[in-house]
Amino acid sequence: MVSMDKFTTEKWNIGVNHEYLFLALMRMNNIILHNLNIKDTSSSVDFQVPNTNIYIEMKYRQIPSYKYNTSVFDKKKVDIWNSSKLSDACIYICLEFEDGKYYFIKYNKDMFDSFDKQYLKQWNTTNYLIPLNQCIGLEEFIDTIKQLTSSC
Repeated sequence: MVSMDKFTTEKWNIGVNHEYLFLALMRMNNIILHNLNIKDTSSSVDFQVPNTNIYIEMKYRQIPSYKYNTSVFDKKKVDIWNSSKLSDACIYICLEFEDGKYYFIKYNKDMFDSFDKQYLKQWNTTNYLIPLNQCIGLEEFIDTIKQLTSSC
């Protein structure tokens, strides 16, 4: 049975394992990332493309990608970005699903403000409902990062 708790040791372990798999996948595509969680376990983003203002926050979803048209993303995290040094950063959210599909969306305040929101009582959080049809896939993300870093 899947726990409804937002933070459990099991979910944390699953998330960390998928972060390492993502790092390996990026390395296989000649994209090196700094894992920011190694130095700061409370970091509001997981990875940084070295020597750039490009960050990635990764979320693993224990459901297949076709189950819903949207994916929840904690509004508190976005509020942290907007009130910190990350307010001018280029931040991508990576959503990985259990069927191996990846979806990426570049954070944009106006766009996210237009997304539907949902309050989840069991987690005491308000979440953006990110429409998966507004996301890009893995290949396009890799091409985008390579283009962005070649100009840095």
